Amino acid sequence: ASHPKIKNDHAARRAVLPHERPVVAPGFLRRLARHGGFVGLNVAVLKEFLFLRTDDSGQQIVLNLGRLNRVLAVDAANLSMTVQAGCLLADVQRAANEAGLLFPLSLASEGSCTIGGNLANASPAADLTTALYALDAEVELLGPAGPRRLPVGAFIRGPRAAAREPGEILTGVSFPRLEGAVSGYEKLGLRAAQAIAVVSLAVRLRLRDGAVEAAALALGSVAPTAIRATAAAAALAGRP
Repeated sequence: ASHPKIKNDHAARRAVLPHERPVVAPGFLRRLARHGGFVGLNVAVLKEFLFLRTDDSGQQIVLNLGRLNRVLAVDAANLSMTVQAGCLLADVQRAANEAGLLFPLSLASEGSCTIGGNLANASPAADLTTALYALDAEVELLGPAGPRRLPVGAFIRGPRAAAREPGEILTGVSFPRLEGAVSGYEKLGLRAAQAIAVVSLAVRLRLRDGAVEAAALALGSVAPTAIRATAAAAALAGRP
């Protein structure tokens, strides 16, 4: 399969289109690992495709990710939702609004920014990543060796550097339920709205009898990755 606007030294020989409920076979992931993935530079044309370098046979795989874009579930009672990695931020916001909820993240690129891409891009300024640090989140990966989980702090290694092995894909993100906890996020930008963070702070507090029992603080845009402010969090313990 090929696209008339796609220029490449090797013609694509194979296209893979996920079904409505896509299943990724381990054998297929092993084949992806042999090729090694990269993303096309023409985002306007190639944003739904993952291009894979040719192997010694001269073959190339084109993986279409365009259907991995659905909101799977909204649980208003638990204030949570499950979405596929290719779901646009704007669609996540719309689904939350329709359920009477607010998804508290807004970006200038929310009409094209995907949830999985915002995380896998591994930017130290990414609003979503900083919040996930404070929530003790884990990422879920699937590759030739099977599934594995990593704390988000171990997944993000530096700017645009994530701990994905060859052939691995990001399949999910999870974090513990916030029993008895409150959370918040603030950032400083160079304009009033939809700005990249100059510095950001995500906070999670567990309260008991009106005082802080435990705290987690994460800072964004201050280091090559978001960081946990452990000393400051410890100083909040026992405070009203």
